[in-house]
Formats: sequence, C-alpha cells, structure tokens
Amino acid sequence: MSIKQLGFTLLALLIMAGIAWGNGYHTTLSDAASLGQALAGITRVESSTTALDLPAAMPFLEQGIHVLGGALRQTSEFSFKGATGKGSTDSEPILGMFVNAVWNNQQIALGISQNFPFNASIDWGKNWVGRHVLAKVDLHVGNTSPVFAYRTGNFSFGGGLNLYEGVVELQRTTLIIDNDNEVRSILGGDHGTGVGYNLSFFFNSNHFNFGVNHHSPLTLKTHGADIKFDTDDELAIQFTPLFPDTGVRVELLLPSVTRIGLAVKDRQEDPNYLIEMTFTRTGWSNYRELRFHFEKTVGGSQESVEEKRWNDTTEFSFGGNYIFKRDGQNNMRVRAGIFYQPSPIPKKVLDPFTPDTTRHGFSLGVGIKRDDWLIDVSYLTETFPERASTLPELAGVYDGAAQVIATSLGYHW
Repeated sequence: MSIKQLGFTLLALLIMAGIAWGNGYHTTLSDAASLGQALAGITRVESSTTALDLPAAMPFLEQGIHVLGGALRQTSEFSFKGATGKGSTDSEPILGMFVNAVWNNQQIALGISQNFPFNASIDWGKNWVGRHVLAKVDLHVGNTSPVFAYRTGNFSFGGGLNLYEGVVELQRTTLIIDNDNEVRSILGGDHGTGVGYNLSFFFNSNHFNFGVNHHSPLTLKTHGADIKFDTDDELAIQFTPLFPDTGVRVELLLPSVTRIGLAVKDRQEDPNYLIEMTFTRTGWSNYRELRFHFEKTVGGSQESVEEKRWNDTTEFSFGGNYIFKRDGQNNMRVRAGIFYQPSPIPKKVLDPFTPDTTRHGFSLGVGIKRDDWLIDVSYLTETFPERASTLPELAGVYDGAAQVIATSLGYHW
C-alpha cells in the first residue's frame, strides 16, 4: 500500500461508519415487539411505535396519547482467516435505547420517535493481522423523527423529517515499520449531522393491512473531525512530516430506504393474530464513491476520491403474533419471525469494520397488554455464513454471529 493510500484508509472507515445502514450495525428497531417479529410488522397498530415503523398508521391507534420506551442489548462475534494470519473479536455489549410518542384523534395524528440506528463497539486488538485496516471502532448515531399523519376512511398518509446526529472514534495502525515500530492513528472528535424526510401510506381493512414507508437519501456532513498520528516509536518519528495531525471535511449521500408490509389478520381492531411479510429495499447503489478534503497535506495530497460502488439490497422478514390468552381488553400474545439480509458490500471492499455476509436468523417474543399498559420482551439471534473478501489490503474469509435481547414498556392516556 502506498503512503497516500495509507493516509486515506482511516478516513474511509469514518464514512463507512456513517453509512453502515443495511446490514452492518444498522437496525430499524422501534421496540421489543418489532424485534420479536424479526422486524416484520410495520403495519401493526398496537402502540406509538407506528411513529417510526409507519407514521401513516398513527390515526388508527386509540384516541389519546401513546408513549413507549425501551432498551436493547446486542452482542456479536466475528472471525477472520487469511493468508497472512487469523483474527477474532467479541464485540463489547451494545446498549441501545428507543422512545416514541403519538397524539391521535383518529383523523389527525402527530408523533415523534428517537432511536439509535447505528451502534457499534468492536475491538480486534492492537496486534492482530488486520490492524493496518482497523483495530477498534466506537460508533453511536441517533435519529430524531417528528412526523404527522392524516386519515380518510380506511386510508391514511403520513410524513416527517429524519434528523441524524452521531459521533465515531476509530483506531488503526497506519504504517507498520517492523515488529516494534508503527505509526498508529486515532480518528475522533467527529460530529456528523444530516437531514432527510420520510413519506408513508397505509390501508387498513377487516382482514389485511398494507403499508409503505419511504426514507429519502440524505447528505451527512461532518463537523470537527480530526486525525491524530502517533509517531513516537524510534523508527516511526521520521514519518511525522508525512502524517500531520489534521482536521477533515466530508459530505456523503446516504441511501434511500423503502419498507413495504403486507399483513393478514382476523379482524380490524386488536386482532387475535397478525402475520406479515416485510420487504426492505435499500438504495446502496447511491454509494459510489468517497470524496473528502484534509485541512493539511496527508501523504502528499489534501483531497482524495475512492470508488466503492455498493449494491442495492432487498431484505425479507416474515413474522407475526398470536393472542393465546384474552380477558376483555387485557391479553397475552406470543411473537415469532425469521429474516434474510443480503450484504450490499462487494467482495473487493469487504473489510473488518463491516464484515458483512448474507445474514439470516429468527426471533421470539412475548407481549402483555393490561389496561393501558404494554410490556414486551424479545430475543433475536442471527448467523453470518462465511464470505470471502478480496480487499487488497486484507484478503480472507469472515464469519460471525450476533444476539439481541430487548424490552419495552408503553402506556396510553
């Protein structure tokens, strides 16, 4: 790898952190009930999670104010095998939170949701074979979305804004001189923001639901990002002029995401069962290149463009719920689901930050409704079959697995 390429690799990882939308570390999780159905069920009309899953469905909730909040815990593990060696990591447990609220008079509804669609904490270690690509990453990105909806008969329409904000820290070895001398890099101080919009449509009949929720592409702009290079080793100090600490500016177009749900049920209000197929289409082909500018010259240049050319993906989720105990307005229900997620990343750019393979798995959950309270607990497991990477800097085979547990609590006035 050339000195110029070495200087740009760390910043490329920053951008990948910002767009790990499809598989990677992105989730459209709105509550534990959604997780229990493997993220299938955007047409559910149960709680204020409609503010995120399908804003157009908000007017079909009971009249009044609905609130719901909760948390999740995710653990994952990855392994790598290549011609130059092996590596493995157990990610630090990730704790995520979500909260949403809806006011509804069954014709007009206003809502707001807040979740963390990107969360990652992976430490491959300072001495592993791929440390020149990535050693450690901590990523936390939140989305706040104010939305509205209007209902006419069995149809309703909704829309709103997506307000993204997040931080990321990355560590890697930029240059390996020998076993005792390296140039190490830390990227941090980044504050990224972006604004997009969402539009949705919902049709609710006695025996089936149909909904579409579209999130626009958006431009993520970074503020205050900087790269610091550690050249304190005896032989590394000579490279200090080539790798000065510097700020950087980045703008990147993020992909569109469209979710379509089709569900069958036994009756219109509070059905005994609901089974849904959800399709998620992510416009990854928008991500064709990285373009960024350094405030100082790094590796002989202040600007760089790298081609990525990711692929659009279609994710399938199939899940549902069934009420096995009912007492008036109170009930208990079981949830289950399966899913399939293809990777958007071509083999030639597959790396240890997003070691994405085609993912599949299943989930289970239990929900309780008592008076105006809602409680859900759910569990999801997924496996990542082996997938080869032809990345010139680190060719090899990745695999992994992940587990998520979530709980949520809601109330209606």
